Amino acid sequence: MAPSSPVKHDRLSMLTADRRRILDNILSDVQKAVNLNKIYPSDLLDLSDRKWWPLAFFKAHKEDVHVTSAVIQECLRWRKANNIHDLRLIEFIPRSGMLKIYLRGKDVYDNPILWIMMSDHDPADRSIDRLLIFWLEMNLVHNSLAPMTVILNLTGCKAMDLTFVKFMLHTFKYWYPGSLGELILYNVPQRLTASTHIIQTVVANYEFCMAHELYEPHQIRAFVREDTLPESMGGTDAFTIHDLGIDERISAKLGATEMTAGLSSVSANGSVQVDSSTDIASTTTSGRVSIDDVISAKRSVHFNEYLDKPIMANSTAINGCSRTSSVRKQNLPNAVRAIIDQRKAADAEEWFDAGFVAITPKECLILKQIADGIDPVDVFVIKNTSTTGLQFKIKTTSPEKFRVRPSVGFVSAGETSVVRIYLQNGYQTTLKTERFLFMGLQTTNEDPDAFVTTWKQAPAEEKLEKTFNCVADASVGEPVAHHLEGSTPLQSRSSVDLENLELRRKIAELGQRQLIIICMLLFLLIVTFISVVQFRSAVDTLKDALDDVHHAAKKASRHSDL
Repeated sequence: MAPSSPVKHDRLSMLTADRRRILDNILSDVQKAVNLNKIYPSDLLDLSDRKWWPLAFFKAHKEDVHVTSAVIQECLRWRKANNIHDLRLIEFIPRSGMLKIYLRGKDVYDNPILWIMMSDHDPADRSIDRLLIFWLEMNLVHNSLAPMTVILNLTGCKAMDLTFVKFMLHTFKYWYPGSLGELILYNVPQRLTASTHIIQTVVANYEFCMAHELYEPHQIRAFVREDTLPESMGGTDAFTIHDLGIDERISAKLGATEMTAGLSSVSANGSVQVDSSTDIASTTTSGRVSIDDVISAKRSVHFNEYLDKPIMANSTAINGCSRTSSVRKQNLPNAVRAIIDQRKAADAEEWFDAGFVAITPKECLILKQIADGIDPVDVFVIKNTSTTGLQFKIKTTSPEKFRVRPSVGFVSAGETSVVRIYLQNGYQTTLKTERFLFMGLQTTNEDPDAFVTTWKQAPAEEKLEKTFNCVADASVGEPVAHHLEGSTPLQSRSSVDLENLELRRKIAELGQRQLIIICMLLFLLIVTFISVVQFRSAVDTLKDALDDVHHAAKKASRHSDL
């Protein structure tokens, strides 16, 4: 079965001579700007050969040349940092034998369908992010970024994984533009209704069409035919993982002791490796087949796990509570650990002390690009200085710009908690008006889901609301370098940065006042000039009138003498 190609042709039909010339200039700028050691050179060739690919970026970003160039550069670095060419599906096959995400069938408009099953998903399991990337890459390679219908099946879902949803939308927007056709939220449980409102808001922020909320099988049949619907959703498709055509590798993954020779081998670390001829990197543009044929050809996936790269194995559950510090510390990169250690060692004047809780930084977050592949980051260190528990929640004015890890948590008496704040790529210059709100209260209730209720019931003296500013620092790696060389601590640097920020703000205010004074003086000068001109005109008029009167009087006097 051949893949649907109208999307590719439709995009190419928009490729006028002017657009082709613009895309060539963009790709030329990209090639000059990128470091070839940090990207796949083959991706640059694909961008040149498959004009529909850069055109998708160009259209997704409103034909803005500079934004398109910047996003393509970032996408190329992201692909190399996350080993996109080394994806292997076998890594994502769980022992239960049930894939949470798979690409199968077409909708009524002949677009591929991406099925996402959330019933047994644990929000703390971030492997789902990498599995999503695998299927989006397959859609890029084999369907030319065809717009997909994404069906989020929430039947029996216990907790909405908003982290995954935001990650998915961000990935569709920046890394695989134009490939999200329709988003369907199917059978949303009543207890997750509030989460759907958040999802709709995030969808709108990314400028996608509103997600469809469907609850009955007959409603989803308006998008998907019955023979394509899974049996669990009222259809007739009895899809199982064995339909992937990799029974031998599935057996190996589930613990079988024998495997068919030539199909796969087990490496020293115990991971299943498949013949390299079947990985994504080896795929060429010639002889394209459908995604179902690809699955039958035993394509598989591998993805290196790295916490703070764009595809992350986050240590935060959907409710925002962090897991144990040992897990968190084990996964954090050294650069982030250095920032945390320096924050914890801050001088007393660097802490905001509210009596029962102390927080650093005192006034402003400084989001630094500490290493390649890691978003700009800073941390809150929250110290419970009371004899009872502390529950906290952190809000921001623009949730789509930041990742807060965790956003809600509980700190026992005398203990310390760390909250990491990441700035999403592309927003470094948009932080002028952004703020963070820290909400803390004394309580023995450790349930983060009860924060709102507890907050409403707590007396004012047991609550704290504190606003923090944030700025972006474009320097790379400085916190780590200072930490390793034993030079000025981050806290002292933060104080200097804050003082500089305040000084720049005052200078800006003085500049504005000076401009106002200059405008007022200019206005007074113009008014004075107009007044002088009018006065001189009136004097001239009066002088002429007096001359006329004088001449008339002389003339009358001569007539009287005669």
